[in-house]
Amino acid sequence: MPTLIESVSALSIWGSIFASLVLGCFMFVQSFLDAQRRFRLLAFAAVCFGNLGTDLLFPVLDKSLYELLRVIGWALYGPAVLFLLGGKLSSAAGAAGGILVAGLSTYLFVDRNLATTITLPLSFFTAAVSHARSYRASQGYSSCVLTAVSFCQALQCSFFFSIISLGVPAFNALGYVHYGANTVAGVLLGWVHLPREVRGRSPVKIPLKKALLFFAAFTVAELFIFPALLGGAPFAFQIAGAFSLVQIGILVAFFFYHRHLLVEFTDDVSALLSERTALLEDARQALALQNQIQAEKLEEQARSLRDQSEVIERQRRLELAAQTAGQASHDIRNLLTPLINYLDILERGSKVNITPQELGRRMRRTVNDLGELNGQLLSLARRGQLELTPLSLHELAREVASRIEGVDLELCAEEESWVSGSWGQLARALTNLIVNAREASNGQRVSVGCRAAVVTAEKRCHLGHLLPGRYVILQVIDKGKGIPREIIDKIFEPFFSSKRSGSGSGSGLGLSIVAAVVEDHKGVLDLTTNSDGTKFELYIPQVSPSDRAELPVEPKRVLLVDDDALLLDGLRHDFERLGCEVSAVSNGKEALQVMEQSALDLIILDLRLPEMDGADLLQELGPLTPIASIVIYSDFISSEDTLRLSAMGATACVSKPASARELLRAAGKAGKVSVAA
Repeated sequence: MPTLIESVSALSIWGSIFASLVLGCFMFVQSFLDAQRRFRLLAFAAVCFGNLGTDLLFPVLDKSLYELLRVIGWALYGPAVLFLLGGKLSSAAGAAGGILVAGLSTYLFVDRNLATTITLPLSFFTAAVSHARSYRASQGYSSCVLTAVSFCQALQCSFFFSIISLGVPAFNALGYVHYGANTVAGVLLGWVHLPREVRGRSPVKIPLKKALLFFAAFTVAELFIFPALLGGAPFAFQIAGAFSLVQIGILVAFFFYHRHLLVEFTDDVSALLSERTALLEDARQALALQNQIQAEKLEEQARSLRDQSEVIERQRRLELAAQTAGQASHDIRNLLTPLINYLDILERGSKVNITPQELGRRMRRTVNDLGELNGQLLSLARRGQLELTPLSLHELAREVASRIEGVDLELCAEEESWVSGSWGQLARALTNLIVNAREASNGQRVSVGCRAAVVTAEKRCHLGHLLPGRYVILQVIDKGKGIPREIIDKIFEPFFSSKRSGSGSGSGLGLSIVAAVVEDHKGVLDLTTNSDGTKFELYIPQVSPSDRAELPVEPKRVLLVDDDALLLDGLRHDFERLGCEVSAVSNGKEALQVMEQSALDLIILDLRLPEMDGADLLQELGPLTPIASIVIYSDFISSEDTLRLSAMGATACVSKPASARELLRAAGKAGKVSVAA
């Protein structure tokens, strides 16, 4: 069973170990609060933990190895203090090297038991000098206390081997108690206040005279302890113990004398918050700088991607233009070849089994096909140049369906079907869909519908994403065999056609134009297909009734001149629904007769007429209709034609197809027809 003296010695050693643990943990935590000195704090904490580990492993280590590890560990303590207090790394490394050389030389060549007696005093003396330099710079409380404590620890370690050599257990116990008490007091009363002092926020300033007085009193007390034990003076143990208590009392009294200032500073929440706020602000600025750098990198990447996308898009447009030009040239050549042959027959008077009437019909059909191809190409060319006006898809669907046979029409309420768009482009897109559906249905009727709908959830469609909102939906449904899976992704490519070569049906531009028109109107196209048929749905954004233009209120008397009976009937019905008195004729002679018999407000005139073309009729109508507006309404009108016809008296020129409202608005913009805005 251990004696009282052995128990006191063990308690003192464990107190010293506990002080090293607390100091190491304290500095480790401080490293997270002081980013600027994090490496210095971590280095010091590592030295503390290293020495702590050596002491804890003492029972299982060989004594010689234990002494060697202590020499190495404690040789680093003083230089670690020097580095912590702002010393250069090279200076700390030099000090560590010098102390190690002295300690290891003693260990290897003199006496292993004296190695720590050489190492520890040198290391503590280095720490004392470092604290003294720190005090000189800051006059801080902690530096003042730790200078005295470190210097006295250097003295203790210098005398301790001699005390142990006396072989008096009581003296050994007193030495351990004294060293442990100084170590614990130095940590609790000095080290815990040092981090703020290192950051330039010294809690208490100690004047030089007061600091010298404290240092002298603390050191004098130390000088009475170990010499008394070594000299063997009477009552040496009692004298050493008394001065040990006096020394601790001096340190405690010095602390309590400044305690109110230390506590006040520690409890100064506003100052603490200010410090933490400054640290957080520094961190925020660093994070903002990183975010800015990252944003600049992302912007540079986005710019690079945009440039690459533009190059790819430009290349795609060039390839598409080349493909379109090549295919259009091929189709035009195919249409011109029979036309030239027909002209050769007429010029040479060759004998063929074709009547002149049949030859004329074939030539007209070929010219119509050329006009249709020209119209399709023109629709593609007008992309991005649309003049969008409020229009009713209800009316557009009814008018387009009325021109084509075999169509069942289902319409929603007209007042719900208003969109902002181009009548001509939407009509051409719907026409292309109906024609394709009619050909796919093999003679069966095609269903065309128009209805308003509210989309509440985003939907992935065949071409694009349908976002929530209000839409007007145009539907075209056929009863065909459906679109084969292997070509469904190709049907919107220009000049792609699933029809048999040489069938003479279609230019391959129909669905390309449909997709382009829907995109230009900020709409979405969806389709479903199976063996029972195919359904195309065009979603066009709906506009509110307050956004649409009011219906025209003038003119009252209208003349329609066109040789297309279906178109003529549809237009006549549209104008009559608007309250107009309508006369409809199919040639120029009949138009002249109507003009001679009654006054007119508006004349809708086709350029391609039998016997007398539209331009000739326009010249004849000039003196007869000095007040009426004349709108040229034809398949294709070039810029040159527009200038020429305007000079001849035409009010406006409109390309087919267009509704009665579109024709009225065209005349109204010219100022000759009153149209309510």
